[in-house]
Order: sequence, then C-alpha cells, then structure tokens
Amino acid sequence: DLIVYAEDEQIKRKAKLLGQIKHDISLTENNTTFEEIIVAAWADFNNAALFTKGRDCIALITGPLKSSDLEFRMVLEWARSAGNASDFINMVDMSNLSSHTKRQKLSAFKKHLKTANSNVDVSDDELWQFLKAFHLLVCDLDIESGVNLAMLHSLIAQYQVESVNAIWTQLVDKVQNVNQNAGVISCENIPEEIRDAFK
Repeated sequence: DLIVYAEDEQIKRKAKLLGQIKHDISLTENNTTFEEIIVAAWADFNNAALFTKGRDCIALITGPLKSSDLEFRMVLEWARSAGNASDFINMVDMSNLSSHTKRQKLSAFKKHLKTANSNVDVSDDELWQFLKAFHLLVCDLDIESGVNLAMLHSLIAQYQVESVNAIWTQLVDKVQNVNQNAGVISCENIPEEIRDAFK
C-alpha cells in the first residue's frame, strides 16, 4: 500500500519501509486478512531486488488493536534486541518473561509464514530475521481527535506555531490527490508553501 524511501545524506545510506495498511486486523491463525499480509510481506522480504535485509523494514499499519494483539509488539522488540535466533526463541519460551498470549501470537505468525513459504516451516533463524524487520504500527489518523494527529500537530508547531491546522490541511490535500493515482510524494513535488513552512 505504501513505500517510504529515506536517505541519510551524511553517509549516503538509503533505506525503505514497505507498508501495508489495514483499518482492522486480528493477529490470529484463522484471520485470512492477516494471512494475506504475512504472505505478501514474506514475498517482499525475500525479494532481493526490492528488499535489503538488515536495512529495510516492513510494517503493518493498522487502527486500534485488541490488547492481546498489542502484546505482540514486545515479541517484535525481543527479536530486534536478541543476539541470535536461539536467544530470541528462549525469550519467548521463558514463562517468567513471556506469556501464553505472546506465544500464541508467534504461533499465528509461524502458521502464516509456513503458508507463505510453500507450506514448509521456516527455520528459527528465518523467523527471527523476518520479525526483526517487521513492525506493527498503530495509527488513528482516521478519527478527528486521535493521538497520532496530536503528535503530528506538535511536530508541525515546532516550525509554524500560527498555522498548524492550515499546514496539516495542505498536507492531507496533497496526499489525497496523489493517493487516488497511486502517485509519488517527494520534497520536489510538495507545494512550495508547505516546504517553506518547514525551512
């Protein structure tokens, strides 16, 4: 649904985020939408022409999640902080650190990854590498008084205190216009008045 390209200009390092957006999702073994997301993400993850392992990221961007699904964000953080696949699996299996819910959510990931991998179980190392690159982002921009909107307004206010709402409205309009044509937004094609607001 969305590809974000970024570059560190000092070291000329480029990276990208491949994002799928779903308003509502459940991270379970029986959820077909979740299965479709994992199958597509696994294909992207293994496409060397599209995805650079260890640098690029994959994100599921979704609306508010159930508390049980939110628990899986900790499992993703464990994957990113573990030194290797064995350490990661041990973290998830530890009864005083993990929980039944976290193990259940990991089981759902494994089931869908098996489907994505031609019905062959992925190794612990492949699972760990994939989960290190996978992010679960909760976004509430579809409601008028969401937390994400308040944070974005705060960021804009660092540059333009007087016209936060006007700048935000211009950004939304630009995204809507480009989105209907599956277009590209870059610094070069953002309207000049928006660019000037952030100088």
